[in-house]
Amino acid sequence: MKRIKYFILATLFTPLFSSCEFLDIIPDNVATVESVFGDKNSAKQYLYTCYSFMPSHRSIGDNPGFAYGGEFVVITDNWTFTPSGLPRILFETGNNAANPYCDWWTRTKNMFAAIRVCNYFLENIETVPNLSEVEKMRWRDEVIFLKAYYHWWLFQMYGPIPLMDTNPGFTEDKDLQVYRNTKDECADYIVGLFDKAIQGGGLPDNILGAEVTEMGRITKAIAMAVKAKVMVTLASDFFNGNRDYENMVDNRGVHLFSSEYSQQRWVDAAQACKEAIDFCHAQGMKLYKFTAPSGLGTNEQIDYTLQPAMILAGKLPLNTEIIWSQAEAKQNVYGDMQYRYGFPEYLYKGNIYSPTEKFVGYETCGSLGVSMSVAETFYTQHGVPITEDKTYYKEDEWYKADEDYQSRTDHKYLIKEGYQTNKINLYREPRYYGSIAFRGSLLFGYGNNNIDDMYYFYPKNTNRANTTGMLARKWVPYTSAPAQEIDFYHWPIMRLADLYLLYAEALNECTVGNGTPDPDVYFYVNEVRKRSGLEPVEDAWTKYSEYPQKYTTKEGMRQIIRQERRIELAFEGHSWFDLRRWKLMESMFGASTMRGYNVKYSDNLEYITTPTVIHATKYETKSNLWPIKDSELNTNLNLVQNPGWE
Repeated sequence: MKRIKYFILATLFTPLFSSCEFLDIIPDNVATVESVFGDKNSAKQYLYTCYSFMPSHRSIGDNPGFAYGGEFVVITDNWTFTPSGLPRILFETGNNAANPYCDWWTRTKNMFAAIRVCNYFLENIETVPNLSEVEKMRWRDEVIFLKAYYHWWLFQMYGPIPLMDTNPGFTEDKDLQVYRNTKDECADYIVGLFDKAIQGGGLPDNILGAEVTEMGRITKAIAMAVKAKVMVTLASDFFNGNRDYENMVDNRGVHLFSSEYSQQRWVDAAQACKEAIDFCHAQGMKLYKFTAPSGLGTNEQIDYTLQPAMILAGKLPLNTEIIWSQAEAKQNVYGDMQYRYGFPEYLYKGNIYSPTEKFVGYETCGSLGVSMSVAETFYTQHGVPITEDKTYYKEDEWYKADEDYQSRTDHKYLIKEGYQTNKINLYREPRYYGSIAFRGSLLFGYGNNNIDDMYYFYPKNTNRANTTGMLARKWVPYTSAPAQEIDFYHWPIMRLADLYLLYAEALNECTVGNGTPDPDVYFYVNEVRKRSGLEPVEDAWTKYSEYPQKYTTKEGMRQIIRQERRIELAFEGHSWFDLRRWKLMESMFGASTMRGYNVKYSDNLEYITTPTVIHATKYETKSNLWPIKDSELNTNLNLVQNPGWE
């Protein structure tokens, strides 16, 4: 009798997993097909099993976008602590093929096991009795999407992978000796699966009105948006025209990573983005603008600082910008990565020189320090880079102390009055103050809504404390309180601002030569900027940039769009994927350093004028593709290791 692996689920995203190695070929916990697909309830449990493999996009241990994005620096005295130590391990020590970090090829919850489960579901869904045609179509298209996404997760990490359109047999050892498909075969297959899910007619357009029971399940809007992002990635420098892997050949002599460039990929990506945007708009989706509840007592300046965190706040009902979110199990702050590592161990009120009111977070530590390079990426108040704003401080002044701090009044709701900070924290855009907590920055909320006596951040030097003197304030909305139980947190995997910027990028790349971009390129970038209180690109660069014509060319807009993405999507798990697809990781982190403030200095002036190297970075080209675990290569002699990891 045909047998399959059957995972019993307690809840939608809380599976019990058994160990599995190479392509999950040998099942160890089995049930008959008839017992699984013999009734509707069992089949629905199996549907949930297909979902259960989804990576936790907000986890450093699951998502290389967090682990390898260069946004965080780990505490020096405790850098091996996992998962918060992973960014430093990868940048300083490096990955390895013996036991890779973020290993989605062979880990217990691996993507090949996920694909195998999806294949079994698709092979047997037609046999389920008492299942309506509407339900059958929806479940089928959901699993087709999941199958595409699991292939995609592997592909974007490892490059060419063995495609699993159907489950392989395992009667003899030779059946296990599969080959990796080529890059183009993988790309076309994955996009084809997304198209099949979108065009299948089963996915609901949205889940409006059913968020409590349906959140996390795939909709047509999700499928179209994710397909668009996949196609932009496939059109980008790393996967399109990259010659770094042109000698990557398997034992058949097949070249796995084509270096051929295709402009059509950008054209197709732009079309997919526009179709996804139009469909999302038709579902009522729009960019979210935070409006303070009546009686909260804030003002416009404070509201802008609260907005970045409220976009990610994650409570139901979700805001109108979120396209796809991922529900995480209920937990207290101790188990919540964003809260625990993003919230300071201490907040202060009162006299800045002898603070008497100390806020102690419950098992918070702020051990993921924001890197200095990220702080430098955010714009000035004029909406242009700090390196370009002709009215801003020059680079040699950024980390000097503000001499006018005692008389400064124009940052009343941003920086503690009478608190001396360094100049780089002055006259920055609203997203800077809403995304990063720095020494002396004011933090509204967290149980204290008095705008005239807000908490302020002082990076205390303790064993678990922050490394760089800066935290990802964006992770913790003002509504949070210490020691609270965090309800199911819905982390946004994709939101409309992401899609807007992807469309602007793809459309800009369709510009002929280095000509003037299409007006829609400006429109969609400006929509994101306007929501954050910034002037349009055309006005900001013309008035304030040392390069006033930059926005008029394809190359100039490419740089602007990339920086806009890094700012808007900071700390959301996209960094490594974006920098890698733009082929910028080596130039930014190849032989560089991770910097912060020296939190060990107790004197305020010495602290703010002393940028400190926390550790060196060594990012090599081989790190652009994840290593396949050595044991897999020993099991399957037809697999070829990614270059540099042999």
